[in-house]
Amino acid sequence: AAELAGQVVGVLDGDTIDVLTPTKAQVRVRLAGIDAPEKGQPFGNVAKKALSEFVFGKQVIVEWQKKDRYGRTVGKVIV
Repeated sequence: AAELAGQVVGVLDGDTIDVLTPTKAQVRVRLAGIDAPEKGQPFGNVAKKALSEFVFGKQVIVEWQKKDRYGRTVGKVIV
């Protein structure tokens, strides 16, 4: 698997984050193996808040192997 490192600068919903790399590239990451409610669905805001508490503002490493049909990097996020 490839790796990328950076700081989490955004949490879009319960399974998608934005990571800012040291070269100032912003990468949208979908958490592998996770399916959380979208923002407009029941418990969507709860899922987003829970993920934010774990990762927002923290340095992470993303181990990834593919991109999804929307161009998001899909991977395991390690805080």
